[in-house]
Amino acid sequence: MQTTNLQIAPGGVKPVIHVSQYDIGRQFSLRLFDGSLPYTPPTGALIFINGEKPDGKGFSYTDNVSVDENVVTITTTIQMTLLEGTARCELRLY
Repeated sequence: MQTTNLQIAPGGVKPVIHVSQYDIGRQFSLRLFDGSLPYTPPTGALIFINGEKPDGKGFSYTDNVSVDENVVTITTTIQMTLLEGTARCELRLY
């Protein structure tokens, strides 16, 4: 499983995670940091992965996202990988 650091503070470098078309069920993890400190979402927070596919249609999922301390693990779905090209995604915490 691929693990990538994700800086939640403004100005952080946005990571690129390469996933092939139709790559369903693949897991990757994001280690959250606020500056140099690990960031653990508050208990009870909902974490969504929102994205926009190359055709301009969006998706939003929370049921394929899990959290363990400062590590968020995402499992790809058919809608995330349906089209060839780049899907721009973001994590949203509520």
